[in-house]
Amino acid sequence: MRKSSIRAFGMAVFLIGALLTIADRFDLNVGLPTVASTTDKDMVNLQKKLDAANKEITSLKQASAQTNPDNTENESNKADDSQKSENEQEIVKMQLNIYRGISTYVISKML
Repeated sequence: MRKSSIRAFGMAVFLIGALLTIADRFDLNVGLPTVASTTDKDMVNLQKKLDAANKEITSLKQASAQTNPDNTENESNKADDSQKSENEQEIVKMQLNIYRGISTYVISKML
């Protein structure tokens, strides 16, 4: 019994491999996830969307600050303190967004 179950398992593995090879050869989608490729156009498009979202966030913060002037004084003091410490240490900040599927070549170009 043990020999026949191992043989059946081996045949099943072989058949599945053969079917996947045939599906790949004829570009059939059998429900397996495909590799997500990101091109430079996609990167630029995503970066533009991110920039637009950041602009919208800042405009909403400014609108909120105009409606609540008491909170803006505390936030401006915090911002001044953080700017002073950054100036003393000369820290340069940069934001790099890495999305799923981006190649190392594209990341290195962005850096």
